[in-house]
Amino acid sequence: MRKTSYESKPINLLLIGALIMVVLGLATNSEAPTLYIRDTYYVFSGRSFGLATALFLVIFWFINRLVAHRFYSVYYSWIHVILMLISVAIMFAGGYSSNLASIPMLSALLIFLGSLMALAINIVRGPKNKPA
Repeated sequence: MRKTSYESKPINLLLIGALIMVVLGLATNSEAPTLYIRDTYYVFSGRSFGLATALFLVIFWFINRLVAHRFYSVYYSWIHVILMLISVAIMFAGGYSSNLASIPMLSALLIFLGSLMALAINIVRGPKNKPA
């Protein structure tokens, strides 16, 4: 059975996620989320948050394309991509919590760290140890 492009190269799903974030970012007219860190308020629009998230996903897609020849296994790539998209979805759908230490935000950050760990394992194991 022949694998499709998305089965063998799951990093292409990051582009689909970026496209979804662009559409959601342009379609949202929600209240401006605020981020309070120490004594400073940061206010930004939902549109800019969606577009910045899409840019973030495109940058991660590009980085993955550059190092794809060093990947050990497609399964680690799947873990990385799925965890990254879950963390972005939690952050975007979390209702723009003004508290950076909220449970959804901390959960999203932990999931994102797990995603980065899967990427690091995939690269470090590299092509020398690739299964036959």
